[in-house]
Amino acid sequence: MDSLLRLRIKPSRERKDDFRDGIARAIRDLLAELENRPVRRGLKGAREIIRHADPLSESAGESWLRWIALAFGLPRPETQLRVVTDAGPKWVDMGWMVEGDDVDFVALGAEYDGRAKYAQQPQGGGRAKYSRRSGDRVGSDDIASGDALFHEKVREDSLRRAGVHTERFVHQQLRDPGAAFARLYAAFPESARPMLRPRPALRTFTGRR
Repeated sequence: MDSLLRLRIKPSRERKDDFRDGIARAIRDLLAELENRPVRRGLKGAREIIRHADPLSESAGESWLRWIALAFGLPRPETQLRVVTDAGPKWVDMGWMVEGDDVDFVALGAEYDGRAKYAQQPQGGGRAKYSRRSGDRVGSDDIASGDALFHEKVREDSLRRAGVHTERFVHQQLRDPGAAFARLYAAFPESARPMLRPRPALRTFTGRR
């Protein structure tokens, strides 16, 4: 569902506010289409899936991780969360903000790491590319696996200096949604640990995606 909305909206993480109205309209349209379908079985779960869809999830793994968080009761995270660091703005797949006395802060970030992110790419002849996570410009030869690891370390260090702790997950770890959620919830600072409001209608969709 996230990918369907993404195809319809084509949002930009740099201009998220510009797309909020369009996303809301698209969700309303999808809900209306759903209500007009003659098949009623599974309607409740389908409504919840549509209501919580987010086109700013940029991969199936990100969507999977977010559905786990939502199904087990965490508040809705902000996707493609922009963090100001000493190395420039960086984006986290998703994160949860907490209102402070003077300023809001990121209680926790969460990210999905897929194999493609670190895969060796063909060298030479390509146009300049931009790292999807960091926004940094890299040359065609710079996206080989070793350089990808280096760029990711620079990014991770800058987020840490900005006070953002990020829990990272790979595909295998998401195959056990309960364990993934327990790790995610335990990573919240105790003072910022949110109240859980489980969404049973979403639980059916978090086992395998």
